[in-house]
Amino acid sequence: MDRNLVPAIDFDNGQVVLVYDGEVNSCLQHLEFNGTITAATASDTSLTVTLNYLEKPTLDNCGPSITHPYAFYYVPSRKLLVFEEKVVP
Repeated sequence: MDRNLVPAIDFDNGQVVLVYDGEVNSCLQHLEFNGTITAATASDTSLTVTLNYLEKPTLDNCGPSITHPYAFYYVPSRKLLVFEEKVVP
């Protein structure tokens, strides 16, 4: 998909979630969002949104790069969102 083309977002029937990992030094130990996000009904008025992370160890003899990784996700619901995070193997 062309990164310059943004699909139309229906804000009447959904909402957008921004996942931001902060400032990441590639050589230091950190958690990294693995791109997996799920939403499940928690109640009549809320959804539980789960973000999965990988634990990255400190790397020796590494030339660091500093990044600010982020991603937008569309959730096709207007219910309140309750977030949880999981570290997966």
